Amino acid sequence: DLKLVIARGKMRRQGGLGRVQASPARWPVPSPCLARHLTSATEMTTETVEKPMPHVQLGENYTMKRPLATGGAARIFLARQNSLDRDVVIKVLRRQLSAQEEFRRRFAEEARLLARLEHPNIVQVIDFGEQDSYYYFVMEYVRGGSLRDLLERAESLPLDVALAIAYFTARGLAYVHDHHVLHLDIKPANILLNREGAVK
Repeated sequence: DLKLVIARGKMRRQGGLGRVQASPARWPVPSPCLARHLTSATEMTTETVEKPMPHVQLGENYTMKRPLATGGAARIFLARQNSLDRDVVIKVLRRQLSAQEEFRRRFAEEARLLARLEHPNIVQVIDFGEQDSYYYFVMEYVRGGSLRDLLERAESLPLDVALAIAYFTARGLAYVHDHHVLHLDIKPANILLNREGAVK
């Protein structure tokens, strides 16, 4: 679903988010303790599970590799950006919704909004387009997995790792709140971690 919305009027920072943003960083970016934990862990679930690939092709520049997630309005795929020889993530609006102007407008608005946000704890949008009635936008690939994957493999997290994840997540949220954006789907599956210790 489209989960990012623009807030009406000026937002005020309150409680923990404001304090986190105003405080000096206690961890360098990325977090060494988180990097050590992820390096010693086994491969993330999203990296190892093979899923059947539905027939979705987006021109010659993107080679679709496998699905990562499915939502009510869109599907997420791992793909190869052939022009730059790198992996990316592509969010594709469901074709039945692409026929509705309101869904196309909201999808394009989400892509443009995310593309304007530049922060080390936010996934970057790098392209937007339409191919054969498929509307999509392309994001950087965070190689590693999600917090949900990590929690499924570990009974508990070391305190320094848990604090680092919470801190960097809050820092990213404080940034988007300052840009009058609300994230309405905050959950472990949407918190991405890479093996260098970055949280997005």
